[in-house]
Order: sequence, then structure tokens, then C-alpha cells
Amino acid sequence: MPWANFREVLIRPALTVAAIVITTWQLWTRPLVAPPLAITVFVLVALLAVSTIWPGLRLSARTRLQLLVAYAVLAAVLFPLTQATSMASLFAFLASATAGFTLASRQAAFAIAGTCALVASAGTALVTDLA
Repeated sequence: MPWANFREVLIRPALTVAAIVITTWQLWTRPLVAPPLAITVFVLVALLAVSTIWPGLRLSARTRLQLLVAYAVLAAVLFPLTQATSMASLFAFLASATAGFTLASRQAAFAIAGTCALVASAGTALVTDLA
């Protein structure tokens, strides 16, 4: 099995499931900046994350791009809201990695990763100032 397939079939799905399970537990046990917003965004991020690893899901290129953009932006929004958790930040990196592995266009993948980084940085600065 080539390394790229190994990452897509085993590593990324395992990291995604681990991030969802651990973050779910930590959201209930650790203090959050804005609990209702953080939990709502987390649920959306988890659903989008699962949609990227679902084996039988056949999507058009346009739909896949839209899901990946939503996943990356919401993961970046989740990043500063869940600073007390250890795994929620992983979603922003997983979204960028998913874009890089699954999109045919490198420009689109870099745009998604850059957008994710900018939103996470701006959100972290905003939450730090408010807190």
C-alpha cells in the first residue's frame, strides 16, 4: 500500500475519530470561553470531519470543495474557543491536510490552509483580548 493511501485510509481517519472523542470528553470537563457557541461549532466541525473520512461518500468536486472550506473555517473558529482542550486545535490542521490530500488543485488547497490559518489567528487574538 503506498504511503499516501495509508495516510488516507488509516492515519487521517484515526486522528479524526480520536480528536472527536477526546474533544467531546474535554468540552464537558474543562472551562470554555463561550460554551454554547463552542459546542455548536464543535458539533458542526465533527460532522464535517466525519464527512471527509466517510468511505462510501461520493461527492462532486464542487461539493467536496465547499465542505472542505466550511470544515476549515469552522475548525479555525473552534480553535480559539476551546483553548482549554488539548485536541480541538487538531481539527484546523486536519482540515488543511484533508484539503491538501483530496483536492486536485494545489491553489485551492493552499487557499483553504491559508484561510484556516488567518481565521484561527484572528480568532485567537480576539478571544485573548476579550478574555
